[in-house]
Amino acid sequence: MKVKLSKIKERLPEFEIIHYQDVEITGVSYDSRTIEKGDIFFPLEGENFNGHDFIPQAFNNGGVVTLCDSDHLAKYVDRKEPIIVVDSIQEGLEKVVNVMFADITAPRVAITGSTGKTTAREMLVKILQSKGKVLNSDRNYNTLWGNAKVLSEYDDHDYIVLEFAMDRKGEIGWQCRAIDPDLGAILNIGYVHAENVGGIRNVYETKKDLADYLHRSGKPLVLNVDDNWLKKIEAQYTYQLLTYGREGKDFRLLNSDVSLEGTEFTFVHDGEEYTGSVKAYGKDLAYNALAAISLADLLGVTVKDS
Repeated sequence: MKVKLSKIKERLPEFEIIHYQDVEITGVSYDSRTIEKGDIFFPLEGENFNGHDFIPQAFNNGGVVTLCDSDHLAKYVDRKEPIIVVDSIQEGLEKVVNVMFADITAPRVAITGSTGKTTAREMLVKILQSKGKVLNSDRNYNTLWGNAKVLSEYDDHDYIVLEFAMDRKGEIGWQCRAIDPDLGAILNIGYVHAENVGGIRNVYETKKDLADYLHRSGKPLVLNVDDNWLKKIEAQYTYQLLTYGREGKDFRLLNSDVSLEGTEFTFVHDGEEYTGSVKAYGKDLAYNALAAISLADLLGVTVKDS
């Protein structure tokens, strides 16, 4: 990946760039200790750290440009490297990531859910690898800054498969606006991170942001309709929707059994019965597999080829 700073300057005129030089960005980093030459630095903020404190280290270690919010700019205004001035790092990260990867043509798949994201992603990647080159993370990146790092490794891949995680309200919608997925799947709604967002209803509302984004954009969605929360989305989604599960209309799960060989499951698609197997143990793995098979179907890979 290579992006000129002039592209960001042109497409985001609302952001001032001080000490502007048309540098070439070849990667992204949010850790000044591991930043590489040519990276843009995203100074993230947490409860016990502030990435703005590491802007000098990021430049010293090879970074070519950084974001900086206006509250911290005074400390770095005398530096000579380019600094993109933003009102907030969250807004700046969303808009800059969107611009940096806007020209990628490979379909971007977003997978979210309270559990099973990594398993479903790995299953989908395995299916798609028989058809082309797949970009995904083997380090379980699932935040916006992590997924930006994955996208920075794009090199004419045929498919991009990403996990969208959350630990606060609005995070899935934030990722959607930045990354602009072309299709996606919601696996389930559970109590993971419920304490961070005020209860399971807010987990649902945050995960639902993926469905809302795809619906507004006229893009397809894959949904596990055995999940009582996700049934609510099924009733509202008027664009292309594939459903799976025992009540699924497109991929109807018949059974799932665990043996010494792993997990075997049967399902019906387009009136034909299929059998699948996973060399791992757990009846719920059938749901992850059907999510992957459904997404692959939307990408033109038939069930028989999966």
